[in-house]
Amino acid sequence: FYADKYHPIQAGSIDGTDVAPHDNAVLRALLCSTAGLYDPFGDPKAAGDPYCTVFVGHLSRLTDDDTVRKAMGRYGKVKSMRLVRDIVTGASRGYAFVEYETDKEMHRAYEGCTPFHY
Repeated sequence: FYADKYHPIQAGSIDGTDVAPHDNAVLRALLCSTAGLYDPFGDPKAAGDPYCTVFVGHLSRLTDDDTVRKAMGRYGKVKSMRLVRDIVTGASRGYAFVEYETDKEMHRAYEGCTPFHY
């Protein structure tokens, strides 16, 4: 069984037949989506080419924007970078999104930053 189209509720089901949300986060997202409270295409923070963007996680809470930009700049030209911060405190949340000029640079960064697997 393979779905023709991704469905967030049925994706968590072992056989793809669920109709009720299996997770509170999925339920909240579904409610916000149907109520028109969130439009991911209209969110200015959710911009950029996803095929040129790499997620960088497990960062120290003391890491700043310049450090991430410098470290990730070794793999190519950084088009944009967003170190995600807490809305209230402004402190780093420990992850960032780095967009490169090309997908080739993104792949170089992904391969270069992937930890060794044992």
